[in-house]
Amino acid sequence: CCSMISEKTCARFRYRTSLLDRTSFGSGEEQRVFFEKWKRVGFCLAKAHAEWDSCDNSTARVFSIAFVLCRNLQIVSSSLQSMMYKSRRLGQNYDMLESSWRRANARKPTDFLTQFEVSSHEVSRQFTCSICFEGVANEGEEDLALALYKLPCSHCFHGACLQKWFHNSHVTCPICRAPVTDPDKK
Repeated sequence: CCSMISEKTCARFRYRTSLLDRTSFGSGEEQRVFFEKWKRVGFCLAKAHAEWDSCDNSTARVFSIAFVLCRNLQIVSSSLQSMMYKSRRLGQNYDMLESSWRRANARKPTDFLTQFEVSSHEVSRQFTCSICFEGVANEGEEDLALALYKLPCSHCFHGACLQKWFHNSHVTCPICRAPVTDPDKK
């Protein structure tokens, strides 16, 4: 019974982790609303930590009952190993969830990049994106994924490449690591 509860809790943690890792935000307001809804439905870290504690406490109660009822050291040792494994597994899944929560909370919304967009005419034809190592789209090609962005440090990248970079919670230039901040919030 406790084993099943523990596994279900781990699965819920992994599911939430997966959702957080895949989520992008169009704007800062969208990000704020997202986290408010998550807190309201009980997906916040405090609720997850309470689930973890509840599972650990249930497992410990079952172990203590088994210890009292069964004086066989081999069975008690096996139960203790199982309890420690479940506890470690729950802790690892919680840590992954917490890490994903923090990354998603720090993630730059996609509208953040619009302030850095430049036309391909402002960038040399020899331009190569330092993230994907591709150049500028050829004349007549209008690939929106290859929109160009020039960061305050003057390094240029494709929009799609920077989206991925910022999605992973980076807040610096991929080349020089200069902080990329929103000029409106200074």
